[in-house]
Amino acid sequence: MGFVCRGENGEFIYAESRGLGITTNFIDEIMAIIGAVEWAVEHNNFDIRVQSDSNAAITAYKSEKVPWIEQASWQQIKVMFRRIQFIHSMREINSSADVMAKKGAGLSRGVCQKYSTKPAFLPSLEMPDKIYYRCC
Repeated sequence: MGFVCRGENGEFIYAESRGLGITTNFIDEIMAIIGAVEWAVEHNNFDIRVQSDSNAAITAYKSEKVPWIEQASWQQIKVMFRRIQFIHSMREINSSADVMAKKGAGLSRGVCQKYSTKPAFLPSLEMPDKIYYRCC
């Protein structure tokens, strides 16, 4: 599991990877969102936008149908926000979070790597309004 926190202008703020052990991609996405939201609360950010390339995870949070494994955490934390906005993005513009998730997949269960400065393996961050082309 992994996530990247960015500022209003898209600048790097924080990133984290965690080893979850054997799990599904859906649970991995659910846990990444909870991890990012918990980080936001710990750092007094109560007006946030959550962007994920998992439409299923975004839908689960929007419809209040979060899996039982994170249901209690979500119920406690969601009331702390002035505003929380969920946005689905295409995978091609969420590559930094995917890099962090891949790092997490290689970690043992319970191991966590935290980055308060942009790590060298994240050469650039995606910009929400930038046009991306991918030729295969």
